[in-house]
Order: sequence, then C-alpha cells, then structure tokens
Amino acid sequence: MSEQPTGRSGLPGWVPLRHSLQLKLFIPVFVGLLFLIAFQTRVVLNATRQSYLQQNRNVLLLGSRTLRTALLEELSVGDHAKDELHSVFQEAFDNCGQPEGFGGAVLDLGGRAIYRAGILTQEERPTIPPPARLAERNEFKQFSGFMIEDDQWLASVLPVENQMSCRQCHEDDLDARGWILLGMPTSTIHATEGTIRLVGFVTATVLTLLFGGTVWLLVSLHVRRPLGEIAGSMARVMGGELSARYIPESRDEIGLLGERYNAMVGRLEETDQKLRDANVKLMQRAEKMVNVGEMASRLAHEIRNPLAGLEGVLSVLYEDLPPESPDREILEEARNQVHRIDRTVSDILSFARPSAPELAVCDIDDVLGPLIRFCQQSAVSGAHRLEYTPDDDVPSVSVDRDQIGQAILNIILNAVQAMETPGMIAISTQKTEWGEAEILVRDSGPGIPKVALPNIFEAFYTTRTKGTGLGLAVSLAILARHNGTLEVSETGPDGTTFRFVIPGAVHDEPGAYPDFSLQ
Repeated sequence: MSEQPTGRSGLPGWVPLRHSLQLKLFIPVFVGLLFLIAFQTRVVLNATRQSYLQQNRNVLLLGSRTLRTALLEELSVGDHAKDELHSVFQEAFDNCGQPEGFGGAVLDLGGRAIYRAGILTQEERPTIPPPARLAERNEFKQFSGFMIEDDQWLASVLPVENQMSCRQCHEDDLDARGWILLGMPTSTIHATEGTIRLVGFVTATVLTLLFGGTVWLLVSLHVRRPLGEIAGSMARVMGGELSARYIPESRDEIGLLGERYNAMVGRLEETDQKLRDANVKLMQRAEKMVNVGEMASRLAHEIRNPLAGLEGVLSVLYEDLPPESPDREILEEARNQVHRIDRTVSDILSFARPSAPELAVCDIDDVLGPLIRFCQQSAVSGAHRLEYTPDDDVPSVSVDRDQIGQAILNIILNAVQAMETPGMIAISTQKTEWGEAEILVRDSGPGIPKVALPNIFEAFYTTRTKGTGLGLAVSLAILARHNGTLEVSETGPDGTTFRFVIPGAVHDEPGAYPDFSLQ
C-alpha cells in the first residue's frame, strides 16, 4: 500500500504490510506449506523414479526373453551361413519391436559381442562377468540370467540354452552356447528422471503459489480487512465521531469483536451525552451560583444590620420586663426567630461565597470530640441519643476544623430533623484501605425516598417544610475544598448513613506533593 487510509483523528485504519497481522499469519503457514509440498514432491519423485527404473528392468527382462525366443526360432528354421547370422539377429531384434534407445547383442561364452543391433552397434557396450568362469563352476544349470546396473548401462543378460535341436550341429558339453544382451544407457534414464524432477518442481511451485495465494487471500478477507475496518472506525471515534460503527460480516471471533466494539462505542456515546447534559447543568448551576452570590451579598448587607438592631431592641425589652410577665415568652420566641434568620443568611453566604480553608494537621478526634460534646450538652440533639465511637488507627488529616465541624454538624441537624420520634445518631471513625480517614454518621430515621436521593445535594432542594435546603450542599462543598468526598452509603427504613472521606495528611517536607485544595 502506498498510502494508508486514516480517520478523522489522523490515525491510520491500516498498519503497514511489514507489520501486519496478515503477514505474520501468512509467513509460518506459507513456510509450513512449502516444506510439506517439498517433502511430498520428493517422496513422489522418488517413488516415480523407482517405478520408472523398475519398469525399465521389466521391459529389458521381457524384451531379452522375447529376443532370445525370436532368435532361436529363426535359427531353427534352417541352416544359415555364418555371414547371414547378423542379419538374422537384426531381423529378430526388429521383430521384437524394441523402443528407440535400446540395443541388443549376442555374446559368446567369453562375453565378446558377436552380433549387435540398435545402439549396441557402437563400440561401447556393457561389461559383463566372463561367462566362462560361471561355466567352469558348472553354475549354468541353475543360472537363468542377471541384470547389469552401473553408471553407464542398464541391461538384461540371458543365456542361450544349448537345446536338443542345436546339439546336432554344436557340441553338447555345455548347457549354453552364448548370451543374449538387451540394454539401454543410463543417460537415457537420467534424462527422463531430469524431466520428472522438472515436472515435479514446476508442479510443486504451482501448488505452493496456488495454496499460498489462497491462504493470503483468505487471511486478507477474513482477518486483515475486518480488523482494518475496526481500526478505522476506532480512529473515527477518537476523532469525535461517536456514531461510527463496524458492521460485522461474519459470526466468528472477529465478528464477536466487532459486536463488542459497537456495544462499547454505544456506551461511550451514552456517557458522552450524559457528560454533555451534566456540563450544561454545571454551567447553569455556575450561573445560578453567581446570581446567588450577588444576591447573598446584598441580602447580608440589607438584612443583618436591621437584624442586629432588632435583636438589641428585643434583648432590652426582654430584660426590662419582670420575670413573671407573659410577654417575656413572646420576646424569647421573637429572639429565636431572629437567630434563625441570621443562620439562614449565614448558610446562604457559606454556600454562595465559600471561604478558603485554613488547613492545619490534626487528629480527626480533635475535631469531632468537642463537636459531639457540644451537641450532647446542648439542645442540638434534642431528645435523641448521640453516640461517638472513635478509632485509634485513623490517620491525621489536614483540614480547617471549623469548616469540617460545620459540615458534620449539618448532617447531624438533618438527622435530628428527619427523626420524628426519639432515636439514635451514631458517629464512628475508621481508616480506609487507601489510608484515608472515614467518618460515618448513622441515624435511625425513616430513610431518604428513592425519588429524592439523586437531588439531596442540590442547593435549595428539601423535602421538609422547614429549612433552606442548603445544609447538604454546603457540607458537600466543604468536603470538595478538602479533596474529600461525601456520599450516602446506605439508606432504608432502618435509617441513613452518610460517609465522609478525608485524605490523610502528608508529613513530608513542604513542596513534596502538589496542593490540590480548592481555593
């Protein structure tokens, strides 16, 4: 490939061929196929060569026997002159229909050629053992012939028996009068074997290329192309086109991969839409916070100064009335309502314009201990029982004591307001598996309704007729400024548990770790 297709992200949908999975799969398959075809071709060639050699042996053996029979028939017809015997042998050789490249000869008992035909008319001929030595050992009676196989000749040698009709004219002291030789040069065999090897090599090459091309095409169609399409779709997704999908063309592993990829991209698209919606809400909330901040500043200025004067007047009137006056109770309630208005304004200011925490390393028990004792000794907890169970293994934390105390107090006040009958509020601390300080605030109230649970940390959201709905929002903001978290870990008919998590303090030298506190 001269140029790789790319997605919107600039990433290629295909990898270079030298690094591709297609080549990595093809090379071992092709090499294995090459060795298999080469081995099979060698076996077939060896078998073909042996078959061809044995076929030539059979042809020579059968031809020599036929030639001997034809010669004996020609000689038995009548008395031939010695100079006519060569033409008689040539005629017998021709009548046998020997293939081109064969040669025949009549040898005497010493192995010397008497008559020749075919290619044996040349001076060159096979060398055979001297038959006279076999005759001396009286081995002709059991001897029927032999094959000559050397670097130059392949030949069949048969004895010419001294038949009864022949003994009328020849001596009868021997069982044979000579030899019939029929042979062919091994160069002819080698040439044919070379042709067989060439055909085998061409066949092996064609089969290798054919099967190799088939493997390459299959890997390209069923592996490289679908994987490249998936990679191209991924590149489009990385470029921001979350609607990109891969259409599986098979039900194999790659098709399953494509289905899982489509499911993943679908989840990613849903998550992206949720993040966009959340971002819109955050922008709206940020705009609301700006407006609330400006409004809170003006309200604080416009309300607190008159409240301070009103509280002073109520205090003077309260002190001037005699102890038995019924108006003292009215003035006391008026003072409480003034204090309530002041707390509401303080909550609005804390939420809308939070102050930066003044961090100090301390034990979490130093923060919770005084707060719990204050709640137990005052009317904060009302008729409810307040229990505190500290853990000695909790790490030190770097916090603003007042702000963390305010966050926990807001949760306690919410728990008190949620329990209509006397109940229990249990506060405990422990160390998390990540070395953080964990604070659990449990109440025995009726729990938080499921429909309200997603919105309880929203500003001004409340399910009660009293309250501003800022307590949980303020507590969540305080924990965020301390790099901590606040969540509802459990809720139900038996009560609700709020979970605070605050990172442990860093005791290394200053500047060893970055400051992630929200200013």
